[in-house]
Amino acid sequence: MELKYKNASEIKVDSPLVGKVGFKQNSASYICLLFGVAMVFVNVIWARLLAVFFIGMALFALKFVKDKPTIDIYESGVIIYNPKDSELAYYLDYNDIKMWKVSRDDGHDSITFFFEEGLKTGADTFQLSKAYKYLMKTCPKKEEREIQREKNKQLKFANPIDTLKNIGKKFTKK
Repeated sequence: MELKYKNASEIKVDSPLVGKVGFKQNSASYICLLFGVAMVFVNVIWARLLAVFFIGMALFALKFVKDKPTIDIYESGVIIYNPKDSELAYYLDYNDIKMWKVSRDDGHDSITFFFEEGLKTGADTFQLSKAYKYLMKTCPKKEEREIQREKNKQLKFANPIDTLKNIGKKFTKK
């Protein structure tokens, strides 16, 4: 499978859109803004200076930091946008995906998709929980932990409680 970027407007998906995931998370900026506004009412000069700093940073992030699309999640697959040019994207069908996972490693939040051929691709976003929620809604069987749970069920001693029940049944039967 070869992943090639093409113009995002040319990609047509026949299934309904579940959600769009962008790069920027606005909730942190709004919390920072509210915290700054609350600190204005503290009658200490350092608190007010800190409040001006928080309000300034929040307004800067909300006004000047542009959000860009990262992933569009559909019922049949996902569209992953190019991180450098949001006009370019490619489509991944869930049938082609072997497994997907979300990870937070060293402040690096990303979604990774793995394929049968050993290939992998992904996207970085600060809206990881939103992406996880949408992916669990559309493709829960291919999530990394779900696959591991299914493998554990097939093992002989996967569930210790069931194992103890089975051992107890062997000794109680005559």
